[in-house]
Amino acid sequence: MIRIAMIGAGSVVFERNLLADILGLEALRDCAIALHDIDPERLDTAALMASRVAAQLGAAPSITAHADRRAALEGADFVINMVQIGMHAATLLDFDIPRRYGLKQTIADTVGIGGIFRGLRTIPFMQAMVREMRAVCPDALLLNYTNPMSSLTWSVYDAFPAQRVVGLCHNVQYTALALAEYLGVAPERLSYDCAGINHMT
Repeated sequence: MIRIAMIGAGSVVFERNLLADILGLEALRDCAIALHDIDPERLDTAALMASRVAAQLGAAPSITAHADRRAALEGADFVINMVQIGMHAATLLDFDIPRRYGLKQTIADTVGIGGIFRGLRTIPFMQAMVREMRAVCPDALLLNYTNPMSSLTWSVYDAFPAQRVVGLCHNVQYTALALAEYLGVAPERLSYDCAGINHMT
């Protein structure tokens, strides 16, 4: 049975959308989903959401919730990372501190000083998690949804060259749909090419 560990599962909207995609695939309808979050209340909500999504899709996954990250990672084939270190309060600082010195940012999660702040908070977490992965699920593919995308995936490859990691984002698809709407073109008629590293297309 395929085992998927979702780290940061307390991001319930994100978890719901990912599970709808995962459990909508015939090959994954009866997979094992291991949820992890450091917030017990959010973890409980995540488990309820996972059960609800499975029921709505008629899927029959095994769903477990783990306060201990290593237990969630144990034997995983895929690890989905979707954490936000420092939560919303830290994100506000990523904007507020640079603004005090005249630096304005439209989005402070990828590049620029805000992205650097977020990277400095998150890289130690990434490396600790991957160290555990190397011990309990060394063949797992890490699917990273956490920003700053490029520096986090780079930090994993730099510290753990054998670790398979892919950075993922929904921005290309959503941008394409938005462009189709602006142009008054049906999305299925739109074709596009993208180039560049994720979050720098």
